[in-house]
Amino acid sequence: MGEKTWERLFGGGRRSGGRWLIIAGAAAIALVAGFIGFRLAMIIQGGPSQPSASPPTAPLSTSEQIVQTVADIEGLVVGVTAYRHKKAGDDGSSGSAVVIARKKGMAYLLTNHHVIEGADRIDVTTGDGETVPAERVGVDPYTDLALLRIPQRYVDKVAVLGSSAKVRKGEMVIVAGNALGIYADTVNIGFISSLHQKLPIYFGDGAEPDWELDVLQVDAAMNYGNSGGGLFNLRGELIGINNAKVVEPGVENIGFAIPIDLAQAVAAELEQYGKVRRPDLGIVPVGLAYVAEDIYRSLKLPPTVHEGVLIRDMPEGPAKAAGLSAYDVIVALDDRPVYDKVSFRQTLFQHKIGDTVKVTYYHAGERKERLVTLGEAP
Repeated sequence: MGEKTWERLFGGGRRSGGRWLIIAGAAAIALVAGFIGFRLAMIIQGGPSQPSASPPTAPLSTSEQIVQTVADIEGLVVGVTAYRHKKAGDDGSSGSAVVIARKKGMAYLLTNHHVIEGADRIDVTTGDGETVPAERVGVDPYTDLALLRIPQRYVDKVAVLGSSAKVRKGEMVIVAGNALGIYADTVNIGFISSLHQKLPIYFGDGAEPDWELDVLQVDAAMNYGNSGGGLFNLRGELIGINNAKVVEPGVENIGFAIPIDLAQAVAAELEQYGKVRRPDLGIVPVGLAYVAEDIYRSLKLPPTVHEGVLIRDMPEGPAKAAGLSAYDVIVALDDRPVYDKVSFRQTLFQHKIGDTVKVTYYHAGERKERLVTLGEAP
């Protein structure tokens, strides 16, 4: 693919796919990913809301409005440093977080999962430079979000949550974060370039995306260390959580943020359960197009079957109880076609825990159907 590098393929699969590099931290880990031919860098360097300051009421020039809004949101974004002591010479990777709530003596901070993934110690640096140990409340890899908390006395205010459903293309926005993990609470100005972009999410080293996240595209500069920071409108409302940017020669200011409506719903689940509760079939799926050629031939599928998901290992829970086996190929859920791992989960997650779904699959080349009662994902 020219100068672009592709790797992390699943077992010599039949489809070549993009490599995703996730860059973690100014000085530390980088997670890279290929997205529409680009490399995407996760900028890790990185409950109800309570109002901070009231937005100005008198008409202001754009410049004056920006200055006023920046003053209003100052202190809402804090620094996050994640330490992974099992790695030799780990000095910690840096990101950002936004204060979204205060309750029962604790302040709740929203950040990216990739900022703190694998960390055995997490520190938060407040606006006045004080470093505080943070507690991990919960994480959700599917949305790349994590909820932390620290004692409430270390924060003075919380973000006013806006609505990403009301965001308009072309709207001016402010990106706030700890650039490079060094420059605390810095801001950049830009515009909403797109209301909906698809951002592939990878959980492991395979070439196949595990999930697809609907995100806002922003043309404001996002620097390493901004991951987990805030995207604000000119009213000072939090409308997104900074997440990633395109890293490619000749490309400038293509960044992405997780919409606040999604982030708020996830945060509520993380606070209550420590995770987002989702239905589970009890299998490890692999898109059929990513299966090695020799394995694909051994499945004895009809020549018309090219899409679906392979059950990679022996199933557990619901799938095992229903009689499904390793190397069965699921082609539909409730008569909705399954094309790959993402479409399988998109259909699955539309159901509730305890629902019964019809699974259409091939076993040793024979088409079968089973009714499966969904469990809860671990």
